[in-house]
Amino acid sequence: MRASPSIGCAVLALVSIQAQNTEAERAAIRPPLKPEAVQDNLEDRARAALDRIQHPMTRRAVEEQRANLRKHLTESLGYRLLPWPPDLRANVTGTIQRNGYHIDKVVFQSLPNVAVTAHLYVPDGLQAPAPAVLFSNGHSKEGKAGANAQAFCINMARLGFIVLSTDPIGQGERSAESHHHLEALLVGLSQPGIAEYETQCALEYLRLRKEVDAARIGMTGVDGGGFNTWITAALDDRIVAAVPVDDTFDFFAQVHRMRAVDWNQAEDQCQLVPGILQYANMQELVAMIAPREYANMQELVAMIAPRALLMIAGPDTHDIFEYGQRVYATFERADRIGQFESDGGGYQKHGREAAYEFFLHVLMNRGRGLSKAEQQTNVVPFDSPELACLPKGYQAPAGPGIAETVRRLANTAPSARSGLSVETLAGQPPERGVPEMVVNSFPVQRENIGTEHGSPGHDSPAWAQSTSRRGRWCRHPFSNRR
Repeated sequence: MRASPSIGCAVLALVSIQAQNTEAERAAIRPPLKPEAVQDNLEDRARAALDRIQHPMTRRAVEEQRANLRKHLTESLGYRLLPWPPDLRANVTGTIQRNGYHIDKVVFQSLPNVAVTAHLYVPDGLQAPAPAVLFSNGHSKEGKAGANAQAFCINMARLGFIVLSTDPIGQGERSAESHHHLEALLVGLSQPGIAEYETQCALEYLRLRKEVDAARIGMTGVDGGGFNTWITAALDDRIVAAVPVDDTFDFFAQVHRMRAVDWNQAEDQCQLVPGILQYANMQELVAMIAPREYANMQELVAMIAPRALLMIAGPDTHDIFEYGQRVYATFERADRIGQFESDGGGYQKHGREAAYEFFLHVLMNRGRGLSKAEQQTNVVPFDSPELACLPKGYQAPAGPGIAETVRRLANTAPSARSGLSVETLAGQPPERGVPEMVVNSFPVQRENIGTEHGSPGHDSPAWAQSTSRRGRWCRHPFSNRR
């Protein structure tokens, strides 16, 4: 007996409908993945973590929180894992004599087999120890020999300051490699932590120089060096005056900006401090990780107060400055904080002039409000042989020494990051509630099933469906196959 064509068409239609229903049920249980779901989740966590931070608003609150914020920030950076005191082995490889000042070409060691190249600008004819400023250079192949860096240091030396300008890792005479070292994260050491360690080494060298008045040391820096200035001033009371340039920002805004450029393909972590969103924003200098408390940029301001602070930054930082004004006022030192609005274009002439005036007032007590116009300043090309601290053709890459230090830490100390979860680093996700789903009139819920031999936190996702009105549930683990 042959089936009629109409019956065959009906069967095909039923099969097609059943397939569509099955696909709809599958989509209800396991919605299609969003390409940016993970990044959306992390951004939500960052916003929620920063929203939970309560910025200290009174002198008492600042003083009560300062020690705890410094403790957590130090742990996040990881630089205390590195040897201290450093074996500097400092050497002056040459001197450039200029009109009214001279430049010592300095090489010192931070980590074993890691050389730091630097210029020390010293006024001629000093009769007593002079105030000093540490200049932290940012991202540029020129490093300490960049035109703006030279101009700042020359004019500060003319004003009577000693200035130490260093090449960061991967810049200047250390530019034979990239400046990022992801392997250090494996032992709890961050890239900003390495930068902070080298800054501490530079401060040690400054304090060893007989020309320097160790009670009058300031710090400034641009770009990544600006963020390094925030970090150092927040942690170290020896910095009595700080001028961060350009790297003042709300931490959530920075997360959003970095996401847009795919985190620079993980090649730049200069402003990424592990766990900082849990305890600080720029107000606290990024205020600490649950269940402990960390800071934002406001907390960094609070950690510096009431030492002198001049922010050279764009117009989107007014809220941070206004917070700082309120905090400094509680110390009755509102005159110790200032802001100069820049266009974000680096250490340009007008910003340098604002810094000259600020350092003169704070470190030399030579009067505030007196505009200090920059003199005609001639700088030499960054690759001029006379500026080189190393022999011609030599570079001082830090990579091998850092890699060896990381291997030594891995072999001698337990991991500082073992057992950390997404919640520990990025914070708890915001409350969203549990979506309700129904397939074929039976309720469905999603679950995580702990694996019998798996590690904690490595659960398997599953879905469960009630197969009867009596509350019996059938669980189905998800497969990586459809």
